Amino acid sequence: MMSLPPLQHARRPGTRRRVGTALAAATALLLGACAHTPDSRFFTLSGSTPDNAGAAPGATVDGTALPMATPLLIEVLPVNIPGQVSRPQIVSTTGAGDVKLEEYNRWASPLADEIGGALSQSLTRSLGAIDSYRTPHPAGSTVYRITVNVQRFESVPGERATIDAVWSVVRSSDALTLTCRSTASEPVAPGYDNLAAGHRKALARIAADIAQGVRTEQGVMPPPPAVPVPMPAKPSATGGRKKAHAQADGASAAPVTPAAPPVPVLPCPLRSSPAP
Repeated sequence: MMSLPPLQHARRPGTRRRVGTALAAATALLLGACAHTPDSRFFTLSGSTPDNAGAAPGATVDGTALPMATPLLIEVLPVNIPGQVSRPQIVSTTGAGDVKLEEYNRWASPLADEIGGALSQSLTRSLGAIDSYRTPHPAGSTVYRITVNVQRFESVPGERATIDAVWSVVRSSDALTLTCRSTASEPVAPGYDNLAAGHRKALARIAADIAQGVRTEQGVMPPPPAVPVPMPAKPSATGGRKKAHAQADGASAAPVTPAAPPVPVLPCPLRSSPAP
């Protein structure tokens, strides 16, 4: 009986070479795609600004107010911003009503926190104050509560950085309130680092307005506490009026609390050089 030779698989010439070439090409494409993906950049609104906006009288060269024996207490409450810009990416304006999400240019933290932190930093430096938000403070101490509502936060790369905000300062001791509006616009050079620097300058201008509002309220004396004034008893009737009746008339006179003085209307701060 004849034995057959073992079967051998036929191989096409160059198959391995073609497979290797395809794998090399795919790898090259993958590496090329990774190499062209830009790195994300992160920007912050905190940090010093070149000018001394909002520096307190008698402040040091870097704008820090001199320490006070009794520290001034402020509370910078969480900032409200438009939902359009409440996102990690920088939202830039490229035309009339046209916006663009800068996927690879982002804020280092939520934008509302960035704005609140920058305002707190500027105010504590210029006023020599302590931001006591979420921190216990001595009973009976006066705290200036600051609320900021950003109505417009506009970023136009290579052109301007604009912030429009309504803010209020409320004195805790007597609820004295000052409500104002500040708009700051800064020209910027091309580049997102310059855009972030422009927003820092705009926030420094708004912080200077708020600091002036706090100083204005500090200059207003709080009203004196209301002290009840007893009413004099009615004179006793002449001609046979009973003594008990006279005493009853005198006892019925209740003390009268004087009317509170009118709340002063405080002016909003005016800038020496208004923003464009």
